[in-house]
This record gives sequence, structure tokens and C-alpha cells, in this order.
Amino acid sequence: VKNLTHTPRQRESRPPLAAGVAPASRGLKQELGTCGPLRYPLPMPRARCLWCMDPPFEETAVLKWRGEERERLTVWLCRKHLGKLREAGVRGKETKGWFYKVGWW
Repeated sequence: VKNLTHTPRQRESRPPLAAGVAPASRGLKQELGTCGPLRYPLPMPRARCLWCMDPPFEETAVLKWRGEERERLTVWLCRKHLGKLREAGVRGKETKGWFYKVGWW
């Protein structure tokens, strides 16, 4: 049976896989996703804080508001930003024109 998806030259020009990553033909492409017509595994995106690149510490219920506009969210926050949000208390913390406070009440 001929492989109609890639010519031999296209197979040779595939980008190399990262060390320790099995080829997508072994079923990993369903778990990791695929990229373009060459179908090589993509890494999973790393979880991060809402406001920075640090890893999240806790998922927190947050009220986001501006004037009469209110939104209830659950967001991942790092230890630093969770502490700052808790310190702000009822008055909330302003970020980019929006106020945030811990809790929906």
C-alpha cells in the first residue's frame, strides 16, 4: 500500500521531534494535537496566572466589575497576585480599568 500523504522528500524534510517524544504515528497525535500538514506533536500549553507567567497557585472565585458592568469568574492566580487581591479586600484591585475582588458577593 502506498503512502499517499507524503512523498519521500517531504518525509525527509519534517522537523525533528523533541528528545523523548514518540512519533505521532503511534497514537500520540490525538492526545497532543497536530500542527499543519506534517502532523507532529505539539506540547500542551502551560497553565499560568491570569496576570503573569508564573504557575498558578489556586483557582479563585473573582468578581470583575467596571461601573454597573459585573462579571463573576473563576481564575487561576499565582501566590503573589492572590495575596495582592486578598489584601485589596472589599474595595478591590484595579487592573487595566477593571476592578477585581475575591469572591462573588
